Amino acid sequence: MLRTRQNVPLLSVLPTAGLRRTAAAAAIVAAPLMFAGCGGGDTTPDAAAAAPGEVAPGEPATADEIARETARAEAIAKAVAEGKKVITPEELVEAAGKLIPVGKNATAKQLLDVAIKAQPDYAEAYALRATIFANSSLRSHAIANITKAIELDGDNAGYLTKRAGYCVQEQYYTQALEDCEAALAIDATYAPAYNNRGITQMVLGDSQAALESFDAALKHAPESAFYLKNRGDAAIRLDRPEAALADFTAALERDPKFIDALLRRGALLLELGRGDDAIADFSSAIAINPDLPAPHRSRAAALEQLGRPVEAQAERDEVAAIQRLAALTQQIRQSPGEVRVYLQRADHLQRRGRPEAALADIERALQVNPQAVEAIVAKARLLFERGDHREAITLCDTALQIEPMPEAFSVRGDAQYALGSFDAAIADYQNARRLDSQVARAYFERGQRQQKAGNVQQASADFETAYQLDPALRQQ
Repeated sequence: MLRTRQNVPLLSVLPTAGLRRTAAAAAIVAAPLMFAGCGGGDTTPDAAAAAPGEVAPGEPATADEIARETARAEAIAKAVAEGKKVITPEELVEAAGKLIPVGKNATAKQLLDVAIKAQPDYAEAYALRATIFANSSLRSHAIANITKAIELDGDNAGYLTKRAGYCVQEQYYTQALEDCEAALAIDATYAPAYNNRGITQMVLGDSQAALESFDAALKHAPESAFYLKNRGDAAIRLDRPEAALADFTAALERDPKFIDALLRRGALLLELGRGDDAIADFSSAIAINPDLPAPHRSRAAALEQLGRPVEAQAERDEVAAIQRLAALTQQIRQSPGEVRVYLQRADHLQRRGRPEAALADIERALQVNPQAVEAIVAKARLLFERGDHREAITLCDTALQIEPMPEAFSVRGDAQYALGSFDAAIADYQNARRLDSQVARAYFERGQRQQKAGNVQQASADFETAYQLDPALRQQ
């Protein structure tokens, strides 16, 4: 049985003695703590943070290797789903382990469920399933599964360390410390156990003990950016900003794309009066992942502090846009068969300058319903804006065969105009009931063409229509 919860918040803001407290500095002490071997960290650099209690391998897999392994795992999942092949529990668990790091948790869980049914005493299957539940913030289920793995394999330091991380998140702090000590009794060199012990100690307010635990973790894994970042957090709480700065910098030397370390160092630099350097770190974090709100919030706070309110507001607007994107993504997860939500997210992505991602969402909408006129026209509009004018016309033709939608006439008119087919463009604009400056340009340019051909009366009529729609054209 797990120890009773203790009423200490996981994300306690433990004040430092010497630093001014600002919004940026608060990010250092209030940011999520980073566990080893517990899953779920989207800004963690080390494989140890997402793996089932294992130390990160020395060399990370390449993108091609990951793609090959993922494809093989998906093939196994497909074979299981279709009942075409007898798969051993070991193959199922191996395939699930390849799918979890690339976010295919549902498929991985299906494989693990089959493996556990076939072999109920397979500890690693429960441990991997715990990772999946943790990734979905179902920590009570995660604890239950990793506890089962420990019952089956009590000498596994990784499983104990993993449960310690889950226990801290559920505020079972005494149990977490006991698990870490038990893991270290099995393997005194196991760095993740020292790390998770340090985090537990830090949450409980014993920052000096936490620092010593992180020192021990680094003794056995000196190249870990993950443990360096955590030791920097402990140094902040002990009012040792220069030591913290050194650790954050060392972490970034090992992994320049470690977003949490960039945010921590940026916040600390701002506190130390190095505002431009702080903004550079926040900007680097944004460049790595522009869809995370935290770097934008940090940059907004820094810009505000440096007396640049207009730029700060632009960052806050970006945060709102990111949150809107997250909300649309959540709606898609809840209603994956609804065309409208895919199109809303596609429009949002297009407005944010991500046309390829927008096109992918439109294609998903068309997979749901190939006859969805709104999706066909949305794809035509995107292709038109990309310069594929003839393909846009073809798509509009298809849409108009299904439904005489004004937007389809409008997009086709724009594509016809771009190709210099002014007669066809004007006809489409009339069907779309458009009366704007673009339509005025079509009449004006057709008038010029008529004038060159000697059709004075027709040219005059086109010019007059153009001037009525856009008087500014009289100056040309």
